[in-house]
Amino acid sequence: MGFNSEKMALMAKDNLETAIYLNEKHSKKSYEIICNQCQQAGEKYLKAFLLMRGVEPDLTHKMTLLRRDCMLIDNSFEVISRDCAVLDVYGVIPRYPNDLNLMQAHADKAITSAKNIESFTLGKMGLNELIEDVQEVEEEKKIFLFQQIQSGLPLNQIRKFSGLSRSQFDKIVQEYDAQEQL
Repeated sequence: MGFNSEKMALMAKDNLETAIYLNEKHSKKSYEIICNQCQQAGEKYLKAFLLMRGVEPDLTHKMTLLRRDCMLIDNSFEVISRDCAVLDVYGVIPRYPNDLNLMQAHADKAITSAKNIESFTLGKMGLNELIEDVQEVEEEKKIFLFQQIQSGLPLNQIRKFSGLSRSQFDKIVQEYDAQEQL
């Protein structure tokens, strides 16, 4: 697979943050995308745990199978079995035309399940500090970007040099605008 556990955990965090952002901020919500991002987060957290323990995860989106593999190492993964089952359905089906008819309640439950898996798995991995360190760096970067926006530089130029994706940068600009309105 070529990933280490920390990189996989950070990718999972990005998936979860994307789902939360779309759920809270986006005017036209796509519940399929939100739920799929939550499933991706949960899947990657489980794979990160397996990688940390020296186990190459199966190439699968089935969280119940990945959780079973985690339980071979640590039986306490039973605690998140319900959360894994909630997210399992969102691994592949929402990526294609479907009849799921997802609504806000599905997105809210998916986010809750993904957060439960995040908290549990990071605790088992001892990576809570890593995630907190990354958040601190992100906050410093956000402050720097706020200063750049305030200076009047063209936004497309700031985004180009920020290294952020368009959606990540748009999120920063929206936060800046919200602060300016206060």
